[in-house]
Amino acid sequence: TVAELDQHPAITQDIPDNPPELLGHSQGGEIVLRLWIDETGKVVKVDTISSNLPQAFIDSAHASFLQAVFSPGRKLGDAVATVMDVVVSYAPTTPISQMMP
Repeated sequence: TVAELDQHPAITQDIPDNPPELLGHSQGGEIVLRLWIDETGKVVKVDTISSNLPQAFIDSAHASFLQAVFSPGRKLGDAVATVMDVVVSYAPTTPISQMMP
């Protein structure tokens, strides 16, 4: 777990923005994900711990994190596989066409 590490995994590239099909959702909320990161920094598994959002958001978050690359966690200087939880927050979105008078 992250608590056992000397150095926590860190994201090495931006995670993609929401896909266009999620634009226009008036609902915001959070998803708590559990990431399984191997000793190379690759996310090999994503589980949903909790969510108050529609399945489309959960699917998008899973896909994004499965493509993410982290620097690996380290314990006593050695790269190790890590399990860590992350919270993904979504704000409500409004298409630009609805913002114009």
